[in-house]
Amino acid sequence: NGNLIIEGTKQVRNYRETQHVSVYGIVRPQDIRMDNSVSSQFLGNAIIEVHGQGSIADRNRPGVGTRMLDVAWSRPSPDRDTVVLYTTDHGEMAGSHGLVQKGDAYESAARVPFIVSWPGVVRAGRIDRDHLISALDIVPTICDLLEVPHPPDLGGRSLVPLLRRQQVPWRSHLQVETLADGRMVRASAFKHVAWRDSPTEQLFHLDSDPWEVRNLAQDPHYQSVLASMRRL
Repeated sequence: NGNLIIEGTKQVRNYRETQHVSVYGIVRPQDIRMDNSVSSQFLGNAIIEVHGQGSIADRNRPGVGTRMLDVAWSRPSPDRDTVVLYTTDHGEMAGSHGLVQKGDAYESAARVPFIVSWPGVVRAGRIDRDHLISALDIVPTICDLLEVPHPPDLGGRSLVPLLRRQQVPWRSHLQVETLADGRMVRASAFKHVAWRDSPTEQLFHLDSDPWEVRNLAQDPHYQSVLASMRRL
């Protein structure tokens, strides 16, 4: 109904009547500077709302997912036939780079968790930092787990070989589209972002600059990297 309860402040806000909606629709990073059209007060309120929504989700548990897991783990052999995939469809800028939207190319919005529980196959605590994966990989992964044919023309790949730690050829880069007519390419440690109808480009080396504050697109030492990222 448009009302949001912010836990901790006990404030009920109709965010359709605030700047919140218009800002989500118009603010995007045309370059790497902070967008001063969004006030610090607004950013603070937006961050409160993000954390408030998380608190609401936690407070309303158990939800549908929890009830499904309760049923699965009550079966005679849950360790053998229950695989849990935990992920989400987007991140949230939450004030990073002066932005509060979700459809951006920065890591805060574009990078999401992907956690798998598969007893007997995936070791607890294992982290794979060597393979680039996408939300497009979820459907073929589930198809392989269920041993059913993949739907035609899928853009993703099954993650089952990676989960089983099998040595298979894998993608060298990922392409990501944003809601604001942007295109992001991630390849190894580098990331390139371009926007439609804008001459501004962004090139980040995420290993040395995880917060994406140093744009290397104009750096003469990285012009060959920029050219190769443009071709992907």
